[in-house]
Amino acid sequence: MLCTELASLTSPGPDIAAGQDLIAVSEKCVEDLRERGCDVIVALTHVGIDSDRALAGSVSGIHAILGGHSHTVMESPEIVEGPDGWRTMIGQAGAMARYVGSMAVTVKDGELDVERSSWKLIEMRQSIPKAQDVESAIEPYGEELKKNLSKKVGTFAADMDATKLVVRARESALGDYLADGLRWKAGTDVAFVNGGGIRGDRVFPAGEISYNTIMEIFPWGNTMQTFSFSGAELREVMEISASALKGTDDEYDPAVRAPSGAFLQISGLRVVLDLTKAPALIDNDSKLIRSGARVVSMEIERDGKRIPLEDDEIYTVATYSWTGGGGDKYYPFARKKAAESYVTDSDVLAETIRHTEGIVEKSEDGRIAVKK
Repeated sequence: MLCTELASLTSPGPDIAAGQDLIAVSEKCVEDLRERGCDVIVALTHVGIDSDRALAGSVSGIHAILGGHSHTVMESPEIVEGPDGWRTMIGQAGAMARYVGSMAVTVKDGELDVERSSWKLIEMRQSIPKAQDVESAIEPYGEELKKNLSKKVGTFAADMDATKLVVRARESALGDYLADGLRWKAGTDVAFVNGGGIRGDRVFPAGEISYNTIMEIFPWGNTMQTFSFSGAELREVMEISASALKGTDDEYDPAVRAPSGAFLQISGLRVVLDLTKAPALIDNDSKLIRSGARVVSMEIERDGKRIPLEDDEIYTVATYSWTGGGGDKYYPFARKKAAESYVTDSDVLAETIRHTEGIVEKSEDGRIAVKK
């Protein structure tokens, strides 16, 4: 079972149905498994501990739940009583492979035998010996990868700020460079790079850029995609970006707003946003609840000049596949067909650095102005 906000947190593609009722789907799964003669039913979930508890308390027939998403560290199992006294054991083992959970499920007369079932949390310490056969097999590849990733690609002419507080909240010099590079590579009118896709969360110091640096900034392997958008649709996109920002007296509710990582670094446009105005409201299924009113003005760069964006005119747009697939609630992209390049974000950045003769030098130019 995956979290109901799957469609806005990942790029599941058109064949995955997200946002369905967790309890109803689980009841149907239990019914189907029982009809097929299953003696023990274990739910593998990624819905968070609160939803795990709700599931265990609402559906009979599930003997155990192995959960995730909330990163809960459970040193002992939790037994939840559901309909007609049915009991379900829940275990979660945190996150980032810091722990491994070991669950033993014993069933007696069709129900969970609590006394003979167990949950054990094992911390992954450095003292745990490595599997030498695996270590020997991967070592040559690791050394080769380390050598290639350490090669110099270019130079930061000045410090470049990639902290979340910057790239997810306002125009940034690094964001400008990345978006300009994407627009150059794609040959489009406009380019968008979502702030959440820019990683590192640190200030990169002036000096050498290696492939390691590039992979730290763009670790995802998202690919360059191009689209055609009307001016009106571009305004919709920028309203979603503005919805990710919190104004001074703004009661931000993540259930109906774009996440912070949805804020876009842009190229080819100049935009004025007013955070005192109403933000776009979008539910976790990426359905628009209310249109936003935060985009005050938008201009597009044409032949070295800035001209007002025309709602009826068609513009070419480049972005990476996370945004292009509708991630971060970008429903205008999800309803479009992308022209896929299969060129990754890290490759675009490497080519951009070579195109700028190995020097990454950029200053903010006011392309995103924000009134708070």
